[in-house]
Amino acid sequence: MQIKYRKQKRHEFKFTWEGKLKDVNMSSVELQHKALEWRVNISDFDTNVFLEILLKQRKAEIAKQFLKEHSGELTITDFTLHSIGIILSRLGQPNTFLEFLQDILPNVIVESPCG
Repeated sequence: MQIKYRKQKRHEFKFTWEGKLKDVNMSSVELQHKALEWRVNISDFDTNVFLEILLKQRKAEIAKQFLKEHSGELTITDFTLHSIGIILSRLGQPNTFLEFLQDILPNVIVESPCG
């Protein structure tokens, strides 16, 4: 059984959270590995799309374009949201997480596997 969360009115992405981690001296992959240390027995691949933008790394524009082109069609896991939340919380940026959620949630479907 899957639980789907949705539906707020879609809006254009604002990306107000872009670059908020640019001073963190890690790649998106390194930060994802760190998130796995902070959360046990879970892996996810789409978190890196958001981390590229947060870190304002070389693939950030590609990631932003992908999100824009697929707005309203994307499904992400609740783990992706939790991973970003853990990362931003541990790095002392809870307000950035709120900005991220306000921008992302109207444009994606969040699935939570049960069982």
